[in-house]
Amino acid sequence: MATLHLNDLQTVESYFVIRNNALLANLDVRGLQTVGGDFYISSNAVLADLDVRGLQTVGGDFYISSNAVLTDLDVRGLQTVGGSFRIYSNALLANLDVRGLQQTVGESFLVSNNALLANLDVRGLQTVGADFQIYSNAVLVDFDVQGLQTVGATFRISSNAVLANLDVRGLQTVGGNFYMHNNRLLVNFDVRGLQTVDGYFKLYEHSNLAHFNAGSLQTVGGSRLNMQNQPRGAIRAKPAV
Repeated sequence: MATLHLNDLQTVESYFVIRNNALLANLDVRGLQTVGGDFYISSNAVLADLDVRGLQTVGGDFYISSNAVLTDLDVRGLQTVGGSFRIYSNALLANLDVRGLQQTVGESFLVSNNALLANLDVRGLQTVGADFQIYSNAVLVDFDVQGLQTVGATFRISSNAVLANLDVRGLQTVGGNFYMHNNRLLVNFDVRGLQTVDGYFKLYEHSNLAHFNAGSLQTVGGSRLNMQNQPRGAIRAKPAV
């Protein structure tokens, strides 16, 4: 099966799962708008073309994982995910557009181990109910998440080897730990709106960090505030621990 056309499909009341199809190269579900349960596209070895541009709502988890030759993913129409949103281990994925996503309620937002992912657009994201994690994306240079306001659990950005600029100026509250680690080329990090971190705050191993703004930070609830970066320039933070 090289091509699967489901372009007239609009609603799936329960699960939508496309997994372990060795010969599937093209999947067209451009008309799909609503999935009541989980949406999984996983372990399709030659899937290169995936069209889900019309998808708006997923009631459960949204997973795109281990599709070895998938290069582009356009889900700009996606607005709400009731469970987790996870994009990981897609070796050739270079562009990910989820600019319409406004909240993930149930679990986490995770983008990790996508070796060629250079562009990540999540500008519409406002609320994550659990963890927000971006890590081990080797060529991710910058990404837009200015609209993010609340993370219910851990905020983690780590081991993105060429990430140079990170703007999360709208973030106000982190319900768990705030963890920034080993983004070696990060120069500018703006989190000026952050007021409260309920867990620990750790920012370390950023040897090129020149500008870090956390000027509104008032409370760190955990036992540790740790900054070890050997910065080249200005760090502005005024935490009350």
